[in-house]
Amino acid sequence: MRSNFANRQAPRPLPSFASQSQTVDVVVLTPPSSNVSGKSTIHLKDLPLPLKFDDVARELIQAGHKEPIRLTLRQRPVITITDGPSGGSADEGWHVNIDQPLLHFYHKTFLGKSARDPPEYVSEAQMIEDGNAVLVGGLRIEFHRTIRVPDNDKTHALPPHMGTFKLFNVGDASTTLPTSILAKGGAFISMYQREAMWMSFCDPQQRGIAVKISVGGVNALTGLPQNVCAMPKQDYLPVGGQNGQMWLDGISVSPGVVRQFVAMPLGKGECWRDSNRCVPEV
Repeated sequence: MRSNFANRQAPRPLPSFASQSQTVDVVVLTPPSSNVSGKSTIHLKDLPLPLKFDDVARELIQAGHKEPIRLTLRQRPVITITDGPSGGSADEGWHVNIDQPLLHFYHKTFLGKSARDPPEYVSEAQMIEDGNAVLVGGLRIEFHRTIRVPDNDKTHALPPHMGTFKLFNVGDASTTLPTSILAKGGAFISMYQREAMWMSFCDPQQRGIAVKISVGGVNALTGLPQNVCAMPKQDYLPVGGQNGQMWLDGISVSPGVVRQFVAMPLGKGECWRDSNRCVPEV
């Protein structure tokens, strides 16, 4: 289930579940900003059947959460393994070919046929221009190729622009990518260790957007872990508007000092999580 805190509507019973038990466990998913504890998943145990809105609302309030205005039932998809082609729908159930990787089915079939408008608090990402750029909630982001400058104590001028990196869907490379990358999903770029990368931002509507960038679990602006409070430092980029940021070419390691986004092998003592020197992934 998912709770939305919007204009109040009259309470109404939720659908009943056929079960031999007189109680049911309920999982409620909430937007991060609407949950007092900061968690997005709430487990409610042993609610009486038939399940009613008022019962769910009362349990949420007693657990210290805000009173919900609307609850939407989320059905669990039924999946069958088959020798035939993959396909199906949310209403009729899904069929997955026995030889097709599950992640490939998820990206190619499931998402395409069950796509719905995302909640207001979720920004949908879309690769455009044959993978040379990405749109995230209307914000255009490009990943640019450049040369890697020597890693020493000298200050170097901005390196030249050498075109853009092409983005690839993780689901399209599910048979070759490491498990750690597949678990995160999304998109990836391919880099040589002699290359470096910088990002450019464009907000066509000039709305003014705050963008946080995490690299290997580290905030690129503060150099601190992504979930650590950076106050009074600014841990986001203002994009768009009169004084919006147009690009980011590295990760901050000290005031006025930036290290490039580069590709390095893990476990060699040379990447950000090993020695605070460089960045293994973006």
